[in-house]
Amino acid sequence: MLKRNKFRIEERVTFGLFLNENRPIMILFYICFITIFLPQFTFAQKPLTLNTESDLKVIQSTSYLDGTILLRLTKQEPNINCNVQNLWFNVIEPDGTSKSLNVGKHSIPADNFCSISKSTITKRHQTFSMSANFHLVKRHPECDGAKATTFECCSKYPDKCKDPKSAENSCSQNPNLEGCKDICEKAGGCKAVPKSPCDDNPYGPGCNVDCGSANPPPGCANVPNCGKTPGAVGCDNGKLNCQTYPTSPECGGVTPPVTPTPATPSTSPSTSPSANPSSVPLDCTTTNPYGPNCVNAPDCGKNPSAAGCANLPNCASATAKTAGCNGNKFDCTVYPRAPECIPNCATNPFLPGCNDCTYNKNASGCDVCNQNPQAERCLTGFCISNPDVPECSLLMTDKIKIHAITEGFILVTYLCNPSSNGDTCGSVIDWTGFERSTITFESSCNNGQIVENSYGKGFLYMCEKYASKEVFGVIYGSPDRNGAVSVISSKTITTVETFNSELVNGFSTEDGGYCVTTSNGVSSVFTTFIQKDYSQSVRGPFTIYQDNTATSIQILVCNIAYQSSGYSCVIKTTNNANQATYTEIDFLSNGNATSTVLDLSSYTNNKVITDIKPLNYGGYAIFTTDRTSGDVITYIIDNKGTYGGTWDLPLGFYTSGIILPNNTIVAIPKDASNVGTNENNGGAITIESSDSFTSYSAIEGGTSKSPGGPGGYGSSKIFTTTPSKGAEISLDTASEQVFTILYTVPIVSSTGNVSVYQFNGNNAVLKQSVASTNGEFVSFENDTTVTFKVLYGAIDTFNVPYYVAVDNDFVKEQSNGQNVIGIRPQIWNFTTKSVTPFVYQGGGKFF
Repeated sequence: MLKRNKFRIEERVTFGLFLNENRPIMILFYICFITIFLPQFTFAQKPLTLNTESDLKVIQSTSYLDGTILLRLTKQEPNINCNVQNLWFNVIEPDGTSKSLNVGKHSIPADNFCSISKSTITKRHQTFSMSANFHLVKRHPECDGAKATTFECCSKYPDKCKDPKSAENSCSQNPNLEGCKDICEKAGGCKAVPKSPCDDNPYGPGCNVDCGSANPPPGCANVPNCGKTPGAVGCDNGKLNCQTYPTSPECGGVTPPVTPTPATPSTSPSTSPSANPSSVPLDCTTTNPYGPNCVNAPDCGKNPSAAGCANLPNCASATAKTAGCNGNKFDCTVYPRAPECIPNCATNPFLPGCNDCTYNKNASGCDVCNQNPQAERCLTGFCISNPDVPECSLLMTDKIKIHAITEGFILVTYLCNPSSNGDTCGSVIDWTGFERSTITFESSCNNGQIVENSYGKGFLYMCEKYASKEVFGVIYGSPDRNGAVSVISSKTITTVETFNSELVNGFSTEDGGYCVTTSNGVSSVFTTFIQKDYSQSVRGPFTIYQDNTATSIQILVCNIAYQSSGYSCVIKTTNNANQATYTEIDFLSNGNATSTVLDLSSYTNNKVITDIKPLNYGGYAIFTTDRTSGDVITYIIDNKGTYGGTWDLPLGFYTSGIILPNNTIVAIPKDASNVGTNENNGGAITIESSDSFTSYSAIEGGTSKSPGGPGGYGSSKIFTTTPSKGAEISLDTASEQVFTILYTVPIVSSTGNVSVYQFNGNNAVLKQSVASTNGEFVSFENDTTVTFKVLYGAIDTFNVPYYVAVDNDFVKEQSNGQNVIGIRPQIWNFTTKSVTPFVYQGGGKFF
C-alpha cells in the first residue's frame, strides 16, 4: 500500500502587518500564538467502499484544493417522485476519513431534482423534453463570413448560403434541407443548375479555376491538401496527382493529351450510381461517403461501387501513415459513419454519439424527428454545436451542480425558477449538513458557470447576457463564519457570439485572479484576464490562436502552465475533411502565445476523447471511451504529446474522474453511479483510484520524476536553495536565519508570500509568512537571487522537521512580467539541530 504524505496546497496565511510593526510584539506573536494547523494528506491506493443509505448512487463528483473528495449522491427514483429528494453528500478527507451528509432542509425548488436526460436501460430513467424557455443557440460555422458562399455551407444550409444559384441547386437535389421552403416556391420546386465537370474537380481537364483566390468556388473543397495528408486520394508523394488535377498550378495548368478509348457497347441500362442521389448531402457522394452528415451511408465493403466509395483508403493494407486510417481500420474521426465506427446505442446508450438522433432515435428529445426530420434537434452534430443543452447529456443528471469552493463549505447551484427562466441561485451548505446562506446570482444572465479560486478564496460566477453578447462576471469572497458570501466586484469580462462550455472557459490564475478564454467557434481563440486586484480593469482580450482553415474550434481545457510558466489551453479544431487536430496553446499574461500540435491519433483508434484533465506537475490525463464497448482508458501525456503511461484501473465504464493534488486519479465506476443498473440495496458503493502517476512530472528542465524541474522543486525556474532540500541546519536561537532561492531567469518581486511551516505530528503549523515586497525581510541580491530572513522565533525547536512554501506569485520574470511557479508544501524540507549544548554557568549540561 502506497501512502501519500502531502499537505494542504496553497494555504495562504499572511501576517505582513506584524512583520512591519514593533519587533518584540511580532516575535511574541510567532512564539506564543501561531497555531495554524494543516491536516496531513494520506490517501491510499485501493478501491474505497462507502457506506450509504440504501439505493443512493453518485451523480456528481469534485474535489477541494487539499485533495478532499466531494461526492453528491441521489436516489434512483422515477421523475414522478424526484421532487421529494434530500441532498446527500459524502466528504472524503485526505486522511481517508469519510463523512455522510443528509441535508433535508434546503431552498432548492423541487423541479431541479428531476432528471433532464433520457436513458433506456432501466424503467427508472424517464423522458424529458426541452422546456419552451430553454434558449438554443444555432451555430453554423461553415457559413460564417466569407464561408457563406462555399460548397460546405451551401450544400448543408442553403438558407445561410450567400450564393443564390448554389442554394437553389442544393434544394433541388435535396428539398428537405432546412430552409429550402423559403428558397423555393414549394418543396422541390427549385430548378437545378446544370453542373459542369469543373464543379466537382476545379483542376480537371479544360478547367480555368484559381483555388487560391480570396473567394474560391465550392469545388475547391474537394481538392486534397497533399502537404498535410500525403496519402489522400489524388495525392502522389505529397503533391497533387497531375493526371487527376492537370490544370492545378503545380501541374503547370495544362491539360495533358488524352488518348481516346473506344466505348464498350452495352446491351443493358447503366447501373452506375448517380452522382448525387436525392436526399444525400453532396459531399457524401463526391468525397466521403462515411462523413458525419452521411446518415444513410452505404456499406462500401459490400457495395464498393456505391457513390463515393472509391475515395476511401484501403486501410486493410495501409501503411503506418496512410491518411484516414488508424492501423488497419478507418479513422473514426474522419469516417464516423463507417460501419465499424457506429455505436450500438440500443445496448449501451452511454456510448459517444448516442445523444445524436441520427445514431440513436431513442435519445432524449429525438421523438420530434418522426414528425419533422429536419427539426434542429434531429440534425447531425446538434449536440456538438449545443454541448450544454440538457438533452445532449449522455448521463442522467438534473439541474443541480456542486462546487468545492472552500474547505468546510459546499456551494450548490440550481435554477431559481425552473419553469420560467434560466436565472441561477446558490445555496451554501457546511460540512455538518446545514444550509448556511443562499445566493441569487445576476438576473437575466444565463448559462452560469462557477470558477473556484486557486487559493480557495471565493469564486467567480460568469454568465451570458444574451442581448448584448456579454460575458459578465461577479467575484465572490469566501464564506464568512455564518456561511454568507459577499460580492467583491462585478464587471463585463468580454463579448462572445455564442456562450457554451466549449467556447467559453474560465480558470483561476496562479496569483488568485481569473482568466477567461473564448472562441468564435471557427477560427480564433481569445483570452481576457481579471487581475488579482479586482478593482482594476480587465486586461485583453488578446488573440492567442488563429487558424483560417478550421471549420470549428472547441476549447477542451485551460489551466495554469505548471510545466513552465503562464497558462495552457488544449483545443480541438476540425477542417473541411472532418479531420480533428488537437493543439496546446501556451500563453502569458501579456498575451504572447505559441502553439504545439499534439499527436493523439494513437489514442483515438476506435476511441473517443471524452475528457482532458491537467495534471498538477505538467502534462494531461486523456480520458478515452471505446466507441463500441464503452470501456474507459486514460492515457498520460506531457505538454508535447509524448506518451507517459496508461492508468491501471480495471476495464469498464466510468462516469467521471478526478485528479487529486499528487496526481492520484479517482474514478467513479458505472455501478457506483446513478446510471448503474444495480439497486445498491446493501447501502454501499465502491469508487476506484490509481496512484500510478503520483511520481510523474512534465516540468521543463528536469527529469520526469515529480516534483521535477531543474532543481527538483516543482518549478521550471528554480535552480537551488539554501538550505537545500533535506538539509539539517544548526539552530542558533540568538540570531536570525537567512534563506536563499536561486532562479534560472532574471526576476523581480511580485505580489505573493514565502512561508515557513513546522511539522507537528500529522499537522503543519504556520510559523512565518512574509510578502516579497517587504524590504525589511526580503532582498533581491542580483537578477536571479532572493534572500529572506527567518525569525529565530519561527524556527525554535530542535530535531523537528520544517518546510518552506513559496507562492506562485512570489516573484515574476523581468522579461515579460509573468509570475514564476513557486514551491509547494513538503518539497523544500529541512530539519534542525542545536549548535552546541546549552551550558549552565556552573559548567553542568542542561538536558
